[in-house]
Amino acid sequence: MNSYYAYHGPDNETDFEYAKGYGFPSDTKLKKVNFGDEIFVIQGLKNKGKQEFKLCGKYKVTEKYYDENCIGREHRVRLSDISKLSSFLNIDEDDWGALLPDSSRQDQRTNFKRHFCFTGATLQSPLSAGVLSVFEHYLSTGPKRVSGRASSSIPQGDLIEDLKIIENSDLSDSEKEILTKARIGQGKFKSDVIKTWQGEKCAVTLVSIKEMLIASHIKAWKDCENTGERLDGANGILLCAHVDKLFDNHLITFKCKNNRYYLNISNTVDVSQLKGLGIEKGIELEVSHLDFQATERFHQYMAHHNRCFADKELIHTSHT
Repeated sequence: MNSYYAYHGPDNETDFEYAKGYGFPSDTKLKKVNFGDEIFVIQGLKNKGKQEFKLCGKYKVTEKYYDENCIGREHRVRLSDISKLSSFLNIDEDDWGALLPDSSRQDQRTNFKRHFCFTGATLQSPLSAGVLSVFEHYLSTGPKRVSGRASSSIPQGDLIEDLKIIENSDLSDSEKEILTKARIGQGKFKSDVIKTWQGEKCAVTLVSIKEMLIASHIKAWKDCENTGERLDGANGILLCAHVDKLFDNHLITFKCKNNRYYLNISNTVDVSQLKGLGIEKGIELEVSHLDFQATERFHQYMAHHNRCFADKELIHTSHT
């Protein structure tokens, strides 16, 4: 699966509509894409004589076809909406340019325009990990359609710094792409967590609503020593978003007793507020589905989380 960029440019007079597909004047570029490939679409329409750019979303190629009625764009792809934004995202050229890797194109325009606004930019080649990470970052912080309401996806937090770690590494582009998607809660890491734990429900509340579940790292992304640890399914637990927030901030952890793991809550947290959220001290983490090797790795990751949990409590105690 490859990821590409496409431009809905100023020669169009209306907003991009993915349901109408995307077309090309010849089949040259159409031959590049395959079913399942992803296409990020940027729109650049003029408003009162000034060109404004918006990120329309991320779409999956579901079909390639020919439509003689689409004059000048007869060779087409049909798309499904992956990102499900409630509205297109306004693009600040300076913000994007600061995050994007420096373009190799030499002209006086902004780094954003050197990347995306030139003849033949659409589907020119698969996106590099650095460019892909910028698209994914803005989509992850954009408003999503959830039961007809806009809601934020992933908290921004240290996402930018973590994506820079990936881009500046000596990994191959394919490895960088895998890690980028893992960092924003997609792709290989989440699927490996589900496979490792042999189920898809919150480890604390037992809620199995897929849209609520996050693959939460046990040993934090920034603390992992290598790619293997960052993508290891045993280094993750499926948690509801509110539980993930507590776990990620080391306000709860699971401590081992007689080879069984039980939920501990930091003394910095008012436990009475957590009961209504289905979080209580002593809840047992079901680990019987882990095989022997995964159990050993999980034990090491959780020991690290326990140390971070204890350090945070110690710091709090010393300041009170």
